[in-house]
Amino acid sequence: MQEAAASALAFSLGAIVPLLAAAFVKDYYWRIGAIVASVTLALVMFGWLGAVLGKAPVVKSSVRVLIGGWLAMGVPYGLAKLIG
Repeated sequence: MQEAAASALAFSLGAIVPLLAAAFVKDYYWRIGAIVASVTLALVMFGWLGAVLGKAPVVKSSVRVLIGGWLAMGVPYGLAKLIG
């Protein structure tokens, strides 16, 4: 139960970042840029936090989380653009 609660909390906090970034920007292209920038910063911070808590190499963990997050954002975005 603790792991499920921690996972749900982490997912919810992570999902708030792009929503807040998009909520205050009207222009589509600026909104996409704001989302990518804010999520990139959040992913690096989450990677850093995970590395510190897990006593792992900070740079390696941050890059791993960043690349995984970019893929998790980019693949569905690209598929949606492809399909229309």
